[in-house]
Amino acid sequence: MSVVGNGEVDFIPDYLMEVSSPHYSTTVAREWFDLEDTNHDGYVSRDELIKIAENIGMSREEAEQTADGYYMIVDDGDQKLDWKVKATLKYKA
Repeated sequence: MSVVGNGEVDFIPDYLMEVSSPHYSTTVAREWFDLEDTNHDGYVSRDELIKIAENIGMSREEAEQTADGYYMIVDDGDQKLDWKVKATLKYKA
C-alpha cells in the first residue's frame, strides 16, 4: 500500500502484484475480499467495486467497466458475490 499525493491510500499496486503472483492463495484472496466488502455484509456488490474504482481515480464509466469485467461475470444476477463464489475463482489453497 502507498499513500498518493492527495493522502489517499493506493492499494492497487499491491493488489495487482499479489493476484499475479504464483503464490496467491485463498488466504490472500479472502483478505482482499474483506477489503472489497466495504459494508461488511458478507458480499461484494457491483456498487462496492465501482466505488473502490472511483476512489482510485477511475471515471464512472471506467469503474463500471472494471466492475463488470472484474468478477461480476460469475454473478448469478443479484450483482453481488459472496466469498463462496469468489473462492472458486483461480486460487490455490
